[in-house]
Amino acid sequence: MSKKMILLVLLIITISLPIKISKEKPIINTISTIFNNKNGKTKVIDPIGKLEIPKINLTKYLYDQNSSLNNIEENVTILKETISKNENGLIILAAHSGDSDKAFFNDLDKLTIGDHINLKYKGKEYLYIVTNIFEQEKKGYINLDIKDESQLFLTTCSKAPHKQLIIETKKIVLTP
Repeated sequence: MSKKMILLVLLIITISLPIKISKEKPIINTISTIFNNKNGKTKVIDPIGKLEIPKINLTKYLYDQNSSLNNIEENVTILKETISKNENGLIILAAHSGDSDKAFFNDLDKLTIGDHINLKYKGKEYLYIVTNIFEQEKKGYINLDIKDESQLFLTTCSKAPHKQLIIETKKIVLTP
């Protein structure tokens, strides 16, 4: 048999095989995350916010601090010990940098003072302006100069060895 004939037979066999589409696989969309938990039941987790940084083309959803999706291995993470209960809340977000597909803050070092960050959080929209950019030694924690509770901090590993990059922002109050 010629090579062309063998390829033709393989193609016909492949096309005629039934295709099975599983409805049990996780589906990720822009509104909710749907997945099967350990006991096989489907669970929907809605995001509580969305971070947008236009300058670096970043849009990422945020999940409740107690959600399994609020982890640095999968998403931009709200650090549990930082979020305030009031409307002006201090928020600290962390994410990976580097060459991974999970390195959401890899371009954070391209931000400059005066750049804008949008945050939709628990049904409200906020606008922040970058006021300070600095690095500090990487020690497993960060030291912040908290001026008031209407700040948003973004942090990731710096491209410099053993350093942590920190972007400090202040909420802009928009008047109608």
